[in-house]
Amino acid sequence: MTGACVAGVSLIKGIGRICGLDIIEVPGATGGLDTDMIAKAKAAIHQLESKDFVLMNIKAADIASHDGDPTKKVEVIERLDEMAGFLRSNLTNDVVVAFVADHCTPIEIKDHSGDPVPLTIYCEGMVRDTGATFDEAAASQGGLGRIRGKDIMPILYDKAGRSEKFGA
Repeated sequence: MTGACVAGVSLIKGIGRICGLDIIEVPGATGGLDTDMIAKAKAAIHQLESKDFVLMNIKAADIASHDGDPTKKVEVIERLDEMAGFLRSNLTNDVVVAFVADHCTPIEIKDHSGDPVPLTIYCEGMVRDTGATFDEAAASQGGLGRIRGKDIMPILYDKAGRSEKFGA
């Protein structure tokens, strides 16, 4: 597989580089609350013209949570929702999209926690579960159940039709 990383945070860029991803510099991708999410989405879409995989990182919700600022976190989530709509409107049907956090950062404690994080996967032909919202409570009832982070890529491989077949 070929891949790219669209991020504003140096740590994520470094992890991407170690994993063999091309690091894509995007004007306006600051890694902060002011990051240009639509510019990141456009860069990701462009990379998918020649790459199999794009990791896109948005740090803003984590920052708002560390600051204990629920108003700012809602604003960030609304911008993320807008970006998700942009992606859905501009991607081809053969693309698998996953939205997931790397950890929870509850506003109440202003720090990372070990709580499960929501995951949503969008692709053509994906079986939908009954979840109507994208939050921890709904995710706990979702069709994927509770999975470990290391299980996400095999699930995405399967949805993309790239899994190795077992048996006859």
